[in-house]
Amino acid sequence: MRYYRTTSNGRRISAEPRVRKEPDTKRLVALVLHLADQLHAEDVAEAHRRAGDAREDHNHPGPAAVTGERGNEDDDTPGFRTRG
Repeated sequence: MRYYRTTSNGRRISAEPRVRKEPDTKRLVALVLHLADQLHAEDVAEAHRRAGDAREDHNHPGPAAVTGERGNEDDDTPGFRTRG
């Protein structure tokens, strides 16, 4: 069965599959490895993006630092005022 497609400039391209007795295992293995590399690269890029987002969230001050709140007056945590 022939396959046809037309390019964006109007050229018609046709292809007819070659029937083989045995599959071309070298090409199939190469294709599978290529696809695995592509998926791995996407996963690594996604992990780097998520790590960058987490670092940006970590560097932003929390709501108390933004509003200037000091916390509970009875808190003995260093940096907080205590009654005395």
